Amino acid sequence: MIDNTTNDWFALQLIDSKDIRNLNLQWYRSQIAIVSQEPILFDISIRENIAYGDYSRINIPSDEIIQKLIVKVCAFFLATSALDSENEKIVQEALDRAQENRISVTIAHRLSTILNSDLICVIHNGRIVEYGTHKELIVLNGHYYRLA
Repeated sequence: MIDNTTNDWFALQLIDSKDIRNLNLQWYRSQIAIVSQEPILFDISIRENIAYGDYSRINIPSDEIIQKLIVKVCAFFLATSALDSENEKIVQEALDRAQENRISVTIAHRLSTILNSDLICVIHNGRIVEYGTHKELIVLNGHYYRLA
């Protein structure tokens, strides 16, 4: 949750190297989207489903609609966990393109999905037990190393 009410030194939160206390949080929160494993589709057109209540977005270009659908399809494929290596590579490349210049939180069942992430958090029994890049976590020889 993006929250600027915490002033504790250990809870300082940065987004793109900027202290979140200096961000326009209403604008920033409006930029956040969730891609879930289960698509939520209403009995309306695909264009209206993508706009999802923001009717100013109904006239978005078709190529943008296609990009958003690709991300949804990619999330579905990741949820199946049954891709062969060739299709997994195609899906990963599409996700990488979709995540360019964006902050992305990925919950992964396959390490190959997160290898190039800027920050990986390892959760064990509901707690973050390690975090860092792939290389940093391998060197720790801990939970992540055992998963790899």
